[in-house]
Amino acid sequence: MANIIKKAKRETETIFRVKLDLRNLEAGEKSPPVKAYLFSPSGEMLDAQPVSDKGTATLKTDYGFGEQGKFKITVGPELEKTSLLKKTKARSTTVVAQLGKTVDLGISVFRPDWECWFGYRYDIAGDVKKRIKPDADTTIYAPVCTSIVEIYEVDYIGYILQLPPLELERFREELIRIPEEFPFPPQPFPDPPWPYLKEKLPTRVVGAATAKLARASLAADVSKATTTTAAVSAASQLSTQVSLVSIKNLPTESFRKFLVDNIAVFKPYICLYLPGLYTKSLLATANTDTNGHFSASVIFFCMPEQPDLYFKVKQCISGSLKYVYAPTPVPCHTYWNHPSGEEVHLVVTNPLARCHFENPPVDKPGIYVMPIGIGNDGWWKIHQGHLKPPTIADANQGLYHPSPGVTYDPYGKTLDLNMQFHDGLRDPAGPNIMYYRWSYQKQGGSGWTNIDTPIVHRYLDQTDPLHPKIKTYKLGPNPNPNPASDEDNLFEVPPPELDWYVENDRADRPFAKWDTTTLAEDPDDADGKYTLRLEMFDASGNKVTPTGAGFKFFLAQGSMVDDEWPVDDAPHVEPDGSILFTVHVDNCDTVAAIESVGFSGTIPKECQFLEYTDLGQEIEVRYQAYHPNGFLDYYNLSINRGMSGSRQSPDDWLSVTNPAGPPNTTPVAEGLSGVTVGDLLDTYSRCAFAVWLHTYPRTRDGYYRIREYEASDVGAFALVEK
Repeated sequence: MANIIKKAKRETETIFRVKLDLRNLEAGEKSPPVKAYLFSPSGEMLDAQPVSDKGTATLKTDYGFGEQGKFKITVGPELEKTSLLKKTKARSTTVVAQLGKTVDLGISVFRPDWECWFGYRYDIAGDVKKRIKPDADTTIYAPVCTSIVEIYEVDYIGYILQLPPLELERFREELIRIPEEFPFPPQPFPDPPWPYLKEKLPTRVVGAATAKLARASLAADVSKATTTTAAVSAASQLSTQVSLVSIKNLPTESFRKFLVDNIAVFKPYICLYLPGLYTKSLLATANTDTNGHFSASVIFFCMPEQPDLYFKVKQCISGSLKYVYAPTPVPCHTYWNHPSGEEVHLVVTNPLARCHFENPPVDKPGIYVMPIGIGNDGWWKIHQGHLKPPTIADANQGLYHPSPGVTYDPYGKTLDLNMQFHDGLRDPAGPNIMYYRWSYQKQGGSGWTNIDTPIVHRYLDQTDPLHPKIKTYKLGPNPNPNPASDEDNLFEVPPPELDWYVENDRADRPFAKWDTTTLAEDPDDADGKYTLRLEMFDASGNKVTPTGAGFKFFLAQGSMVDDEWPVDDAPHVEPDGSILFTVHVDNCDTVAAIESVGFSGTIPKECQFLEYTDLGQEIEVRYQAYHPNGFLDYYNLSINRGMSGSRQSPDDWLSVTNPAGPPNTTPVAEGLSGVTVGDLLDTYSRCAFAVWLHTYPRTRDGYYRIREYEASDVGAFALVEK
């Protein structure tokens, strides 16, 4: 409570005897708890006393100078912060009193007003999760714990009231292109393109909206119920009360008032066309628990509508608080008219966000070891990645091939081998499996090489619940606990009792990292098909078989169904208890080389001043665009003119998916005609041009195609009339 101002004691005090009449109290109804406050002219609180059941309170002060003073007396709810009295619509009156005298005053308040003083409790609850993708089709959500959730109320009406008339008219122009039926999408809005817009809006509007939002950060991926009955009712009222033709003819300020009165109806289009800088009031903050859940409660005073909520999430990263969730535009990520207690689901995509990770369930029983795949690519997406007899390997074995009709792509750079372990694998009374090891061997070669890149995972230490700590746990490589064994480079099966923490998918999820760039000094010798071997060891360092130790190898057969892995519990296991996989590695760069630019049948000059005699003369570009082993996805070839850089080449040059480049074996220059001098110059008689060539590989690292293996080349020439 604010400090009561005390002045030097005077001989007499000014006394205010307040008589409060709460109108419309029912017979026998107990008077609610009310307090009377006495303030100085400058707003300092001089005294505060509870109002008795009889409606009386006595306030005293020795504050004042001269013969009389001006005071403010307020009656309202008992609050720790008197600054909130204004929000409660507390009743105030100003009194000019003779200092040292007693003043009697009465205050009457009708029920609708005094009921506002006590407000109502509004509950906010939900969870914060991070999107983790073990493969391109499956999304796993891990709870974002030890984070702070900031809960805001957004003032959309205030923004529209202050919107300049020119911007308001621009918004009206966008609205009149929309059909009369106003759609209500889920909230917050999903990533574009939005299905509900495609169904309701003309094609040209959808294109414009998507183009605008492509520049914004739309990260939410929340499946939420459609709007409330009240919102649907508002939409139907809109169509019956005012048509879009009427909206078009309304005066500017009348249109503004109509928007304010029907703010929720226009919410999809506020998101689309009025992103703006909206005023946000912080209602509360909440902390997430280990499951990512949070909750908070606030008190609203006589609020006629449910609030429009917006959320931010921050975490302590590298010693400082950073926002990991603050999506924009704000209107597209607002929970409009949100009911009290209805949970919200915030999805974080920031790679720095730390989260608690638990293994998803599988659809088969048993204690298991489950190799999942390379990065986000599951083994089921790698052609014959795991071969079960009697299937015979073909030439495409080990290449990424997620579905029929899709290209066969090789792998390169550092490959993350992801796995999942049953919680009972380390049980001393059960399988007692403590270690695993990955090795590789080039097909046709001899001898296995252990993958020994250190693996460190993070976990959450909550020994002190008020001060949780992020700690690291080294999985390996470790020496064999049996000193007589030469089976080293063992990695520990993660202890299930630790709360594993994911801050970065590529750092905290892999169980082995295979650097394929160091397989041989000559890349030509390194590229090709490799066999990966996974072995398991018990706590004593002895190599075990699944049958002998009492566990199974599981292989995921596809993306998760109903948050559960569909698995094959009988993959092919080698006699020594290991399981084998095949990966095709290729770390070659693509090639992009512009050999020459000139007229057909002529030898280009070094400085590339091409003198033409006829606008119909054709320009020939000779170039090379290929991958040494045929793994080129496509290339772009274009001619750009002058300072503006406008593209002048034919459309079929822009994205060549069936390269005219050299065969897989002998690179040769290729010629491409079809563009004339007149096409390039347009209305000019002479101009300079740039020829740009860029190649794109198909090589993957388990997450994306590898951009380092792209290649570019640029040539230049000028056309002048001879």
